[in-house]
Amino acid sequence: MVSCRYGQCLRRTLLLASVGFCIHYLVLLSEQPAEFKPSRTLELQVSSQVESDLPAVTAETVATGAPETTQATETRAPRAPRALPVRAPVSLRNKNLILAGDSNDQRFFQALCRNLTGIFDPFKYIKQVQIPRNGSNSGNISRVRWPEASKVGLCHDIQRNASVLFLFHFGLFSLHPQPAWYRTYAQRRAATHLPAIEPRGPRPKWAPGALPSTDLARWVWPEVASQHLPARPIILLAHSSLWDGMPVLEKIVGKRVSMMNDSEAEKQLTAHISETNLTEWGWLERASAFIASFREGLGAKGLDVTSLVWRTNPNCPVLLKQGAVIVSNFSKLSAEAVRKEVAQAERSPWSECCLVDWRKHLEIHNESQCDHHHYSKAGYAVLISVLNECVSLTT
Repeated sequence: MVSCRYGQCLRRTLLLASVGFCIHYLVLLSEQPAEFKPSRTLELQVSSQVESDLPAVTAETVATGAPETTQATETRAPRAPRALPVRAPVSLRNKNLILAGDSNDQRFFQALCRNLTGIFDPFKYIKQVQIPRNGSNSGNISRVRWPEASKVGLCHDIQRNASVLFLFHFGLFSLHPQPAWYRTYAQRRAATHLPAIEPRGPRPKWAPGALPSTDLARWVWPEVASQHLPARPIILLAHSSLWDGMPVLEKIVGKRVSMMNDSEAEKQLTAHISETNLTEWGWLERASAFIASFREGLGAKGLDVTSLVWRTNPNCPVLLKQGAVIVSNFSKLSAEAVRKEVAQAERSPWSECCLVDWRKHLEIHNESQCDHHHYSKAGYAVLISVLNECVSLTT
């Protein structure tokens, strides 16, 4: 009987001890700093019919702070951004400068050629090019013809023994896989921008085609360069933003930007693209593939790219009706992505790239500095000045 009571007491003692230990453990646990969890991004459905490859545009959310704790948490100073590598500018003398970009690069090409030559109209325009039978991966292209808005531009600077070639490309989302929202945007501009391709056959037929920028860079543009440029080392200046940000804008508002009304334009206010979006869309990887394809295509023709330059884009347009929220923010995010890659100086092709940071040197404060998504003459003059940081234009 005594032994039984002793056992009960022992069990009660152990039980009380276990309960006390658990309470003490929970108290200690509650005093630990709360674990940080990033705020969840919200996927927006910007139209009643959402396609499977709709841009994963995210809404801006406010992160909620961690619960207050009795112990102070360690704070760390933000890491300072790495400075861009310092590179001596290469001289344009005895070189060919190739500009591959959008309509802003097209206007810059005209401003630059006038600046170099002192002539108002020093341009030659190339509207078609013949492709050799073994020059295409698809095996059926014999000739490519450009419409007025995307025609190839060429000028020669006798004083510097240099030439400048402008090539229009259709953005990084033209690379495979092409999102449906990009194809819609491109087809809206098929008649005005997309090159026509003449296939081989007894009855040649011209038809608009959205060629990926990598195919243009690998198969078409090297033919243009080899047929129309003197034999000189090549400085390659590339860019992509308008034909990347504008398709996203038109998918969000649901129609061509020039036709949207005020309520459609206001859809931008609830859809703000982020760095995460660029990562999900593989924008930087597409840019790397684009540059690599261009160098590969030129190299196959025996043309050597000795210098690589990329430019950033300032913040036109500034009006909501012209797509300011989406387009300007896309230019901002893409500029930040390239700055980061160039500063890291680790991965090709960015490790050898000189950055013409037009966005850093041109601040847009009012509508008069923009011509919709283009810039004023003063804006392109700034770009010429900034170009000297990578390509010396002095005679």
